[in-house]
Amino acid sequence: MMNYEEFKDKVVATIVGYLPEEYADAMVKTDTVQKEGYDYDGLIILRKGKRIAPNICLNEFFEEYQNGTDMNEILSTIANMRTSNDINNENAGEKLMSWDNVKKKLVGKLIPVQGNEKYLEGKIYEKVADLAFVCNINASDYFPKTNQKDSIAYVAITDDMLKYYGVSKEEIVARTLENMEDDYSFLSMGEVMAELCGMDTEPDDIGDPMYVLTNSSKINGAAMLVVPGVMEMIREKIGHDFVILPSSIHECLIVKKLAGSDEYRTMVREVNNTQVDPQDRLSDNVYYYDYNTNEIKIA
Repeated sequence: MMNYEEFKDKVVATIVGYLPEEYADAMVKTDTVQKEGYDYDGLIILRKGKRIAPNICLNEFFEEYQNGTDMNEILSTIANMRTSNDINNENAGEKLMSWDNVKKKLVGKLIPVQGNEKYLEGKIYEKVADLAFVCNINASDYFPKTNQKDSIAYVAITDDMLKYYGVSKEEIVARTLENMEDDYSFLSMGEVMAELCGMDTEPDDIGDPMYVLTNSSKINGAAMLVVPGVMEMIREKIGHDFVILPSSIHECLIVKKLAGSDEYRTMVREVNNTQVDPQDRLSDNVYYYDYNTNEIKIA
């Protein structure tokens, strides 16, 4: 059985033979791709005359190889993934460089700053306590998934991209927040459980101490914390005395304050260490919203 380096070399050396004739002169290489909280080795197959190509995650294919999947099957799957990208959108690069196309697809993602310092270099983001609200393009219409860890094909906005768009960082952030403002979901834990069980939901129980804040897709929904108006909506529903528990990058728990911050912090850490995948962890901290300064702060 090949080790990982031998596996990578084998893929680079032979993948063109599994692709259609128009890929015969393609440049094939691997590169390290920085994601939020983790890196992976991306396989790049760039056709002659083209400017962009997807990064196909080789680490996951090596795991399949280790689990007994035939090498020919792996190479065929990679080839199909690459050709599907061209079929889905031949002009993705041009569309990603068009502000008229991009501005409607901007969406934010909330990630921890710690551990992502290198990833955040050159990206358009706003600091929120010890978190970063990163502005992305939802490029799912342009690219198929090339990494099983990614639920949506996101392209992070960079400083260099602003030159093409002719807009400022402030305009990017403002448009991203505007796109998200009507997408929140705020349900009591009782309503969430009833929804999961397929039961009819009753109106919010005013005594329910715990609520779930996310978005309509329940993917990267913790970013709704930053959207203007959401904190005011929460105050109108449950009052201002609550804490924010970062369940994951996909959702946050809003809890009426019944205990001290240290107790909640212990609970968050325990859940993170036992139930949340590392790439989905948002923070071990507990937060509150300061209505005087309109800021999220560490409790």
